[in-house]
Amino acid sequence: MSRVTPFARWGVMIADQKPDDPLLGDGGVVFTGGVWEGDVCRTDTRIPCSVISLYNEKGSVFDVPFQVGQGEVYGRLSLAEALPYGALLEVVLRPLPTGDGLPRVMPLSVEVSAVTGDVFTVVCVGKDGAVLKKGNLPETLHWMKGQQAAGRELFVTLAFDDSLPLSRAAEAARVFLMLDGAGLKLDGKAAGGLYPGAFAPQEKWRGREGRVPQPYELHVSRGEGGGLDKKLVFIDEDWTVPGLDPALTPREYPFGEWSELPGLVAKAGGAECKVTMLFVYAPAGEPLSAFMPGVRMLSERLPLVYVFSE
Repeated sequence: MSRVTPFARWGVMIADQKPDDPLLGDGGVVFTGGVWEGDVCRTDTRIPCSVISLYNEKGSVFDVPFQVGQGEVYGRLSLAEALPYGALLEVVLRPLPTGDGLPRVMPLSVEVSAVTGDVFTVVCVGKDGAVLKKGNLPETLHWMKGQQAAGRELFVTLAFDDSLPLSRAAEAARVFLMLDGAGLKLDGKAAGGLYPGAFAPQEKWRGREGRVPQPYELHVSRGEGGGLDKKLVFIDEDWTVPGLDPALTPREYPFGEWSELPGLVAKAGGAECKVTMLFVYAPAGEPLSAFMPGVRMLSERLPLVYVFSE
């Protein structure tokens, strides 16, 4: 394959309107492998069909190694050198080593649980399944800081034990969200779990007025007999009324067993409903097990989840 320029880091190919504080820095872009459906790469078939993205684009083959939206780079980043239309670029992938020769990227699966009181137990597992660190939250964060100081880039997939009370899971999630991009990078969600941001929704989202579209709502609470009361709420939107806002009509579907929930979602929204968001409302002191079985059952149909403490 021919190339139009000598080999160079991606960073020098990108012009930044803020050169004193460049978005890319020295890191350039990273190879993600893209998203595949069978033997078809989504980059070939799905808009925006991006091979190299300078903002976070899930289907892109190359992405930037930090969180940044399209609006933040629009008008700011451009090619530093005009390339002929249809020019072929040869891309060479090289792992970035640390000073001691270890791979720069360090994937970590991090599980948070609680032993007693206010003490979190955190277990860090490496890519090979080996436990690399186990301790309380301050000890574990200190260890992570040491790894970063040694040149490692921590890509953390966070998991929360179902026995954690919702309030404690939200507390731990906020700690890692504050560190995201400032010492570590949050990397997706654990299998059967939630992305940490699910535990930090904006409080204004509690108000149904102004939410477009309306999410499905899952409400759980403790009944007088100590059992768990569960109901699905679907909000009908009538856009035929006068004005710019729809008339909202909540419809409630109480249920007893989690196995009923997928059928209720299908019934409430109908076959044409395109909503993929679920809001969960649960008492702050309840363990995650009070609602996570339902969340997992709906993970394919409603993958975008936010949890509100009551």
